[in-house]
Amino acid sequence: MKLNQMFPVRLLGFGLYWAWLFLVTVSPSPAFGVVECLGLPFELVELAMRLAFVCLFFFLWKKLETSKGRNMLIAACAIGGPLSTIAVVLVDGTAFIAPAAFLIALVDASIFILWLCFFGHMRVGETALYMSLSYCIGGIICLLVQMAPSQTCTAIAAILPVASAMMFHLSNKYYSVEAEKPELFEATELETSSADDGENYRYLLRLAIALGLCAFSFGTTSSSLFYGSVESLLPGPLMESACCIVLAAICGIIMFVTKQQQDLYLLYKFVPIVLVAGLMLLGTGNAVVTTAGTSLVNLGYLMFEITALNDFCTAAKSRHRSLVRTFGSARIAITVGLLAGWVTTAGVHGFGFNGSSLAVCCALSILGIVVASTIVFTAKEVFQARNVATDQVKLEHAEDFAKSAEELFQESLAAFAERYKLSPRETEIAEQLLRGRTVSYISEQLFIAPGTVKTHMHKIYSKLGIHNKMELLDAFEEIKSKR
Repeated sequence: MKLNQMFPVRLLGFGLYWAWLFLVTVSPSPAFGVVECLGLPFELVELAMRLAFVCLFFFLWKKLETSKGRNMLIAACAIGGPLSTIAVVLVDGTAFIAPAAFLIALVDASIFILWLCFFGHMRVGETALYMSLSYCIGGIICLLVQMAPSQTCTAIAAILPVASAMMFHLSNKYYSVEAEKPELFEATELETSSADDGENYRYLLRLAIALGLCAFSFGTTSSSLFYGSVESLLPGPLMESACCIVLAAICGIIMFVTKQQQDLYLLYKFVPIVLVAGLMLLGTGNAVVTTAGTSLVNLGYLMFEITALNDFCTAAKSRHRSLVRTFGSARIAITVGLLAGWVTTAGVHGFGFNGSSLAVCCALSILGIVVASTIVFTAKEVFQARNVATDQVKLEHAEDFAKSAEELFQESLAAFAERYKLSPRETEIAEQLLRGRTVSYISEQLFIAPGTVKTHMHKIYSKLGIHNKMELLDAFEEIKSKR
């Protein structure tokens, strides 16, 4: 199987993860319905445990960036996925629901880190596009599975993490073979420590904070749906699935119509507008309008998440950072924001704000968005992120050009050798001469005497009917110009 043939496998593998996430962890779950854990919403408890695992992965990144660490994460997904999904059904309403939430959090954190590190090796802009397409696939699968009976839905949900883990293993294996690169997790952190470098990449900290603030608004909206503060015509999982499809369409239009990866940064400008507009619509009390408002908040957050993760990826590649550590920090910011949103909403309801609870949550969310867009992640930080992406695009283009030039040289050399009936050794020496090497250099590289090199040169010149290197270059350029 060729590398380009792995494209559908990658998208489907990550898409299966998102389908599982929508079916199992989003409240109310299509597979389980409304589930409580320790007297709290199941999603809130799962988020707290997920945060613990992501932090653990962040600090153990060196151990995870080995074949053993990678296989441990794959095993956690393949074994923990079905066990946790089935366990929720069997122990719902008992004290054993907490271990089930623990397993789901482990699987969630493991699959996310695995696939993000894989997508982190894509080109600038491709990470956002591939991820949005995976979100879309996950949303479509979720919508289809929700139509099945409850038991069938649960059975499919149990299988999804296993299938996703196996597809990651397959993708990783063929990436290493076909791309002729080390396996994805076997990397070393090489980031520099100069003052200029620290200043240039300080925007990543601000980006993480802004990501957490946007996740907070998404968390308060999701939890308000759970607590009934917001009336919606669509359940949370169904709405998120639909928004993922819309997000993929937006990213696809940007990438395929404008042909400019940097145009993804337009999303940063629209996210605050979309989020604030959605939050303001939640207070109308009309079910149709609040459904539209909730959808806008979902879409706005997903837009920011996709763009931010793409920037984390670009910074990691340009700085040669650990992808596990880089995406671990991004996932920490996301999880902290979501958890804070759920805790805030639960606290507001717990203190008995009743009818004003939604207004309090929306006000805090809008404040967070304003802070994120005007103080934390401003136009200056967006400009820095765009500059890093632009530099990385230039580097990728330069690598492509160098690769193309070398491929053309090798193709022309093969045609050159065939036309003039050069032997393998004569072809080796002709290649060195065409690269401008001296007799002594060729002698050392090929472990032959200088006199032998000169003998082969004389045979090459005789076959071509020439007398010096300049005529050799002219003959080669004639062949090359026809390729």
